[in-house]
Amino acid sequence: MRLEELVRVGFDYGFGVAFADEENGSLVPTLDPDFLDNLDDYNSFRLELGPPFLSTGWRKENMYYTVDFTERMDFGFTIPRDMFDFLVSGMDINSANRYSFGGFGPNINYYHELAVGVSYNSDDEFQIGGRVKLLFGMVNARNQESEINLRTDIGEWVFDSHIQYNITVPYLDNLPIDTDGTLLIDSLGNMETEDIFGFPDDLLDIIRTFDGIKNIMGFKNPGIALDFGFNYRPVEKVIVSASVLNLGFIRWRNSLYNFTQETDYTFEGVEYTLDDDWDAGEALLDSLENATKIRVTKNAYTSFLSARVYLGAAYELTEKVRFGGVFRTRIHNYKFYNQFTISANYQPFGMLSGSLSYSVYGKDRFLANNVIGLREINKGTFTI
Repeated sequence: MRLEELVRVGFDYGFGVAFADEENGSLVPTLDPDFLDNLDDYNSFRLELGPPFLSTGWRKENMYYTVDFTERMDFGFTIPRDMFDFLVSGMDINSANRYSFGGFGPNINYYHELAVGVSYNSDDEFQIGGRVKLLFGMVNARNQESEINLRTDIGEWVFDSHIQYNITVPYLDNLPIDTDGTLLIDSLGNMETEDIFGFPDDLLDIIRTFDGIKNIMGFKNPGIALDFGFNYRPVEKVIVSASVLNLGFIRWRNSLYNFTQETDYTFEGVEYTLDDDWDAGEALLDSLENATKIRVTKNAYTSFLSARVYLGAAYELTEKVRFGGVFRTRIHNYKFYNQFTISANYQPFGMLSGSLSYSVYGKDRFLANNVIGLREINKGTFTI
């Protein structure tokens, strides 16, 4: 039994609304009183796309074999709780505050996947299977290390950071870097896109050479991953299951950059007169730019996929009605995101099915869902 997920969108954060204090005319933003309490230390938005280009399978006695070629893109954006806290109280000059913004920013993973799978079915009472997936990396952006701290006080703001950010983009070969390995930010801002990327003058040259084919197919950034799991029916109407997906990594070796930035800066304000045309935010950014340098290297690195672990159980009330529960853990950047879902499923006939589900995740947050689906016999499920 296989489940093909074409699109997955997830939210790992609480929800609140930002307002301005209209009654007092204050410029300090406020939020729903329960908003900060509902946040985790790290809150993320993610989008996973996996459109299959080629999928085939065949059965031989109790064995089922599959071969799939899929494009996969995982996008995530992490915002630490302190970022929201700073928006609420960071401008309060009457108290000292400390904030940690580590982990802030996007993580992107785009790759080709060639998977070969095999499963075994024992009289519909026990099924076990697995897939080996060869990965070919195309684009990656990843926070390798991220420590960003800010202390605000009436007399000064103290900012310190240590960041290492890795990126890989095909043909990104012409970033302006001086002889000391420092990124020339001003020069980068003045460059055109065609000056930054080293695309061939004739794009057909990309597929005319083996090196060009390796670039567009991701052969220069290889990886491997495993999926495996089982279903077991201990009694007639009960099914228990467990599976592990995307247990693997990609080794990035081509068209890559490692950006390292360290800052230890104290902002004590700027002197000005009433006749000056002065912008406080611009002055702070200018001061930080002068204190910040980004070092660039080109060392190969490894990124791990967002592995997922599922533990589930289901009860078949009738042949058409099933109730179930699934505990799910997603492992991303060495952090665990847990979710528990209960569902009711109804399949009136053949290919048509429907389900209602209720999920609990994070700090007392939930998601209700209603799905209508078309089931492709012995192949998978496409949901809308």
